[in-house]
Amino acid sequence: MVGFDLRTLTAVFAVVLMGIALLALSAGNIQVAGLSFLSVSLLIYGREQYL
Repeated sequence: MVGFDLRTLTAVFAVVLMGIALLALSAGNIQVAGLSFLSVSLLIYGREQYL
């Protein structure tokens, strides 16, 4: 993908995961929402620490 660096791609992926978590919460699927929120937090942590 031309014009995108790794920090931008991780930010986009975090937004997508947050959307999945919110959709799962609205559907009542707590396990998927929890896993998505955990994944987002780990992704943001890794982005801030290593990129």
